[in-house]
This record gives sequence, structure tokens and C-alpha cells, in this order.
Amino acid sequence: MAIMRNLLQRIKISGFDKKRIGEKNVLMCVDFINRNSLYLDTPIVLSNRKKTVFEINQELKSKIREDVYVGMKYRFQNGRERVLHDSIFNDTFFVQWGSFQDKTTEEVKRLLSLCPSKNIILDLRGNMGGKVENTVEIANFFLDGGEICTLKYKKKENVFQASTGCKKFDKIICFIDKNTMSSAEILYLSLYLNLKNVWLIGNKSYGKYQGQVVYHLPSFRDVDCYVTAFEWSVLGVDIREIIMETDNDKRMIYIGEGQDYMTEAARLLNAL
Repeated sequence: MAIMRNLLQRIKISGFDKKRIGEKNVLMCVDFINRNSLYLDTPIVLSNRKKTVFEINQELKSKIREDVYVGMKYRFQNGRERVLHDSIFNDTFFVQWGSFQDKTTEEVKRLLSLCPSKNIILDLRGNMGGKVENTVEIANFFLDGGEICTLKYKKKENVFQASTGCKKFDKIICFIDKNTMSSAEILYLSLYLNLKNVWLIGNKSYGKYQGQVVYHLPSFRDVDCYVTAFEWSVLGVDIREIIMETDNDKRMIYIGEGQDYMTEAARLLNAL
């Protein structure tokens, strides 16, 4: 109870009347935080302002070890649920998607299962992540065994291993940028570290090394509680170690001002 009282005293109210949420709901959030949060010494933010995933991540990153966000349920913009694909450079398949939600993941899996090309470009620019389980399913298309990622929780570790048997590609290229985050970072890092035929083209990604679990308040439908419950890594590598611009690795192609992703990919695939 002492921990719960301490957490309750540190709750920051933003944008709503505390009575609207109700003490019972706040206490349920605090109990959930106490059981699941990796960091109990951080502020707790309550807000009813509708936010996009990007806004939530920006707010989390802007605060020192901010790990709790209670806010309105968000929806991905329509563009985040769209999957774009095409055949380019004669024998290269290009696919771009904006999140690892169920709908987009099923479509990407369907496309990968039908893909006849020798090479593939995974465009993860602006991909804000989603469910780790969905990332694991897509990684299994490319990996023949090996670690996909490790999630370190408060009292346990979950290690996701790739299954055996996968599609074979000559070259796998991942496009990444500063808005590639979370599960999208897990995907490109697991492919890059496990396979020798993977190239990264772009610049330093977001570096979201933590993941959240969500508590849905049973008696207050509009509010969810997002708690940082785990940190993730791939083969012991922290995503924040991948810099791109300064990493001396031939399989990392840094994109600077005025450079074009597709042009660099074409050079790599000998299509120019």
C-alpha cells in the first residue's frame, strides 16, 4: 500500500477533471503499474487528449525514463494500415507497410508467401511498430532458426526463436529512417544480425528499446493505461547502438541529405 500511495501522489493530471476518471479507476491503474512497470521511480501521466502512436512515443522519449501513459485509445491513421507493394528492378519485390497491427501483418505475410522474386526490399520508413508477436511471424519468413529477440520483463525473460524452414532471397534490403521504431526495429535488427545477405539503407532509427503493455479500464471505456513492461534486444545488441552514419559496416549504407533510397538500392542490386 505504501508503494501505491507513493505512486498515487506522483500522478500528473493533464487535460481532464480528476473526478471524471474516478479514484477507483486511478487506483486500478496504479496497481497495474506496480505489478508490471519496469520503472517505479518515474512520473505517471494521465491525459484524455487523443494522441497518435507517434505523439505518444515522442512524449515518452522527451521525458527521462517516462514509462507510463494513460490516455484516450488511439487509432492508426488509414495510411498506417495500408500495404504497398510492387515488382521492381526485374527480379526484386518491394513492400512497404506502416505498422505491425493484425490487419497489415496478415497482408504482408500473404504477399511474402507468394513472392517469387530473388531479392526483396522491406520499406520500414515511418513504420511505428505494433505487436511483437506479429513481428516474430514476419521474421520467420526470412530466418532459419536463431534468435529473433529477447524481452526482459520485471521478473522474467521471453526469448523468441525463429522456426526452421524459410524463404530464400539473394539480397534483403531494409529501408529505415528516424521514424522506424519499436517492432519495426526488432525486425530489421534481427534480420541484419542473423543473416549475411541483409543490407540497411537509411539513417539512425528511433531507438525505442522498450515495449508497453496496455491496461483497459473495465469501467471507463475511453481510457487505457500504457506501461513500459519490458526492454528488448537481439543477440545481446541494444538498438541504440546502431548509429548508421558512424558504423563502419559495408552492409550499412547511410543516406545523407540529397541522397535517394531507391538509387542506392539499385546500385546494390546492380540495376544501374
